[in-house]
Amino acid sequence: MNSKVIYLNGNFIEESKATLSPLNRGLMYGDGLFETFRAYKGKVFALNNHFERLSDSAHFLTIEVPFTKEDLSNILSELLEKNGLLNSDSRIRLTLIRGGSPAGLLPTGNEESIIIIAVEGVPASIEVIQQKGIKLSILKNYRIDHSSPLAARKTINYISGVLGMMEIRELGSDEGVYLNNKNHIVEGITSNIFLARGGKLLTPPLSSGLLPGITRDTVLEVAKELGIACEEKNLISKDLFQADELFITSSVREVVPAIAIDEKEFSIGSLTREIQKGYKEYVASYFSNIDKRSASE
Repeated sequence: MNSKVIYLNGNFIEESKATLSPLNRGLMYGDGLFETFRAYKGKVFALNNHFERLSDSAHFLTIEVPFTKEDLSNILSELLEKNGLLNSDSRIRLTLIRGGSPAGLLPTGNEESIIIIAVEGVPASIEVIQQKGIKLSILKNYRIDHSSPLAARKTINYISGVLGMMEIRELGSDEGVYLNNKNHIVEGITSNIFLARGGKLLTPPLSSGLLPGITRDTVLEVAKELGIACEEKNLISKDLFQADELFITSSVREVVPAIAIDEKEFSIGSLTREIQKGYKEYVASYFSNIDKRSASE
């Protein structure tokens, strides 16, 4: 079996041969960002949105983005091809690190950014959980500081997520749900949260401290197109337990129903299934429109 190929600072190399300084700022301080994309048959979904989010966070942290959106598109296409994924659905992880070896916490301002991109096929288990659902648990030991500007950034300093995942696995769940300092529901460890009640969708607002998910935004648009009322509002734990339906969203998993939160069990409802179907149709339409534009140029 051939070694997986990754992209590292302008070069396509075997993953097993990649090297990084042990004094790298990403390793030392978590000084970097990441972005996760999903590609369908070799084509990346919502590349513009992901690039804008990455660029916005990089600007906030004063980390240089040493490539354009067009550069990134070409890199991803070549990387998928080199890994034999042009005809498969895949997961892409881009990591952008402030370069240089640290002489202290304060960057010099002259660091050259480090880019690492890795790809892999989407596991078959994704389709299974989309049909059968997952179990959620509210995290007891970790919260999100909704007032922190870092709450909305995908930084590589992800230790709360690691510890949170360890906590919920002990409970036999698949995903954890964060509260913020005001006891409002925020998001999952690696997802955004939606609930349905009385035929209406509810989801926490950006002000709760959540990461503005690309899939979350798409679902809001899909709901609008389907004529499903949707409101962004502050929610508390009781709202989840009193919901008719629950589901999570993320780029790789798309829309996944929840069949339990803590001890409360749920059935997978018709609204969740409608959103799932609508999301897949939206993705298909997205690529169809791109193909039409390309053909007319």
